[in-house]
Amino acid sequence: MSELIAQPSPGNGPVVLRIVLAVLCLVPAAIGLGVIVAIFGSFLSGGFRFTGSDEVWMQLGLAAAAILVLPPAVVLGVVLRYARWKRAPQASLVLAVVTGGAGALVSGMLQTTVIPGDAESYILLMTVSVAGIVAGALPPFLHWWRARDTA
Repeated sequence: MSELIAQPSPGNGPVVLRIVLAVLCLVPAAIGLGVIVAIFGSFLSGGFRFTGSDEVWMQLGLAAAAILVLPPAVVLGVVLRYARWKRAPQASLVLAVVTGGAGALVSGMLQTTVIPGDAESYILLMTVSVAGIVAGALPPFLHWWRARDTA
């Protein structure tokens, strides 16, 4: 008798939750990328330097923007890893490139703010930059890499 009763399908609840989570993650990431681009425009117009009085504010803005980009990139990478979308690996590659590029851009701009001869600050900046780029860009890149091998 139990064989005749149809099992309920799992439904689309988990898929909808992943889509909502991805959209919610895109908002702070887009704000962070917008701040990075705006500060980069100021950086370019200043001759690849920040003006003396704005340097501290630019450092804070870049740090805040990087914090707005990195956690959503990690969450989006996880969402894409478990997505049932055939183009998820390509989206992971785009996510890895954008995250890595934003991290490298922020690191490059912050390098100009380090006082010459201050090795501790430079080493700390490089360590945090590399750790952030690896944490944000490597998992989606590996998702794309493994999917490429299995296709």
